[in-house]
Amino acid sequence: MAKSAKCTDTTGNVMLQSKAVPSSTSVSEVSSDTWEREWEEFAGPFNGFVAVEEFAGPFNRVCRGAGPTDNNPAYFDEHLRIPSLEACKDLCLQELGLEGCKGVEYNVRAKRCEVWKRPEGIWAFNYPEKEGYTCLRFGWPGKYLIPVNGGLDQACRGPDGKNSDDYYVIEAVRHMEDCRARCVAAKTCRGVEFSKGRCEIWHSEIVTTEARTGFECLRYEPPTDDSA
Repeated sequence: MAKSAKCTDTTGNVMLQSKAVPSSTSVSEVSSDTWEREWEEFAGPFNGFVAVEEFAGPFNRVCRGAGPTDNNPAYFDEHLRIPSLEACKDLCLQELGLEGCKGVEYNVRAKRCEVWKRPEGIWAFNYPEKEGYTCLRFGWPGKYLIPVNGGLDQACRGPDGKNSDDYYVIEAVRHMEDCRARCVAAKTCRGVEFSKGRCEIWHSEIVTTEARTGFECLRYEPPTDDSA
């Protein structure tokens, strides 16, 4: 699992520090924190991430942008003669850093590595004509986005039930999976609120919700050390 650097603010709260991993540094040597980005296999729309052994297995997915046919070359940098998937993952972090690396596509037969840098992240996958491909997203794992108070018809709220523009960043999206993908790719994501093409990426804590028809609220809840 990829590790993140950390620092503390004036209140003692832990914050992620954007930092490219030096080429001479192993990813495992970078300090870790409960709130950390991770590598896991991308399962596709409305499933977030699943562990490799729980899905259809590796070597059967190629990465795509906004949809299964969206493979704009501007989304990634291509590298040839990369010996392994692990080397491809390390290359993404070394080249783009924790915030810039959005994922990788690797072909084990051709030893070809795509390091993805699309700002919105990897939303979709496709089935390649040939075997040997793996698509991994890197960021805040979508599997940790948990419905708050049922999720549906609920708008996210902060401390004391407040709603403030200071709590989140607004993105225009097409649907909830697009909103989730942007959370995965964001600098910080504590949860999302989706409604009618509008996505709030929360960087402050989501404490509760308010009943609102047509809204959906998900809170990022990674496992603790005891439950992992």
